[in-house]
Amino acid sequence: QIGAESDSSPVTQISSESPSVSSLDFLGEPLQSPPPFDDEGLQKFAEMTQSGDSSPSRPLGTAELLVEASFADLRHGGDGNLSKAYTLQKTGAEKRIQLQPFPDSWIATTAPIALGLLSDLIISSSLELGKEGREVFWPTIMSQLVRWSVGSSKEKIQCEQVTDEEFNGDKMIVDVKEWQPCEALVRIGCKEWSRVFLRVLEVVPTLDQVEGKAWL
Repeated sequence: QIGAESDSSPVTQISSESPSVSSLDFLGEPLQSPPPFDDEGLQKFAEMTQSGDSSPSRPLGTAELLVEASFADLRHGGDGNLSKAYTLQKTGAEKRIQLQPFPDSWIATTAPIALGLLSDLIISSSLELGKEGREVFWPTIMSQLVRWSVGSSKEKIQCEQVTDEEFNGDKMIVDVKEWQPCEALVRIGCKEWSRVFLRVLEVVPTLDQVEGKAWL
């Protein structure tokens, strides 16, 4: 949140005439979850690492391999997919850097990764811990998603239960006077909502009936 509010780059002033049909192509993307240790692409990267003159004499452990693949992805301008780390070329990094018109903007470069990492960690913990995780961890990421989507902290949102079928359940009344995010942050926040619920929908069938219904 401090990073978002401290960003003084031109990104904070950008607004599109029709957000529903346009996009801010310069915004980064959340990093993908790391592949399992036996992933074919990751093992190819391990073989390449072991073939170098200065490579370690022993095979890399699980954590070591993921770290090395992450460093390679960062050095060569990858997209965060560690399964493809073995295919990266240095020329690809130069091209990727040139395509970012706001390299000094925290919102454009880091915000999607930071929010995606936060939600991935919290959602994974929440789903594994059941009711306790849903009640303790879920409100943390929900409050940040709400703040970047509509500009107000969780405490500023009032939910009014209605029975009229017109509203199909709960009606949410939002007070957005406290802090207004720029359009780039709104787009990042809304996109992360989609990622979060897609992850939840993937896991719900594996939960017991009561817990699955609580998440939905």
